[in-house]
Amino acid sequence: MQVDLIPQKPPFRFVDEVVEYKKNQSLTAAFDYANYLADFPFIDKLPPSFLIEGLAQSSVLFVERETSPLEEKEIPILGTIDFDFVKEPRGGEDKVYYFIEPMKVFSKHCLLKVSALENQEIIATGRISVAKVIQESG
Repeated sequence: MQVDLIPQKPPFRFVDEVVEYKKNQSLTAAFDYANYLADFPFIDKLPPSFLIEGLAQSSVLFVERETSPLEEKEIPILGTIDFDFVKEPRGGEDKVYYFIEPMKVFSKHCLLKVSALENQEIIATGRISVAKVIQESG
């Protein structure tokens, strides 16, 4: 599935692919950080801020599929972020997986339950809200 719906480009894109999407139920995305870290030898494991950004980008992908299409000059924005880091990323696996589930879905915004997994273990869990707004010219 296409990840080009999010505006971020490498090296600031922390989602490589949508692995699975179930309408009204969930989205699972993946980020192959082994390749990413190879370009940054001073980083030995995925920083928590990258996990948050990857979950946020995956959330935008879910919202883009669940709500009405973006209108002219409309952009997705991140609202509330509430996270618990269950474990520190170990860096032992090549990919981290993001799992997104809807809590509430409206025409222009969503409240989502999110989690990040590494080595099939939850390393972060939380909630994110994403809304669509009109970008003002200025």
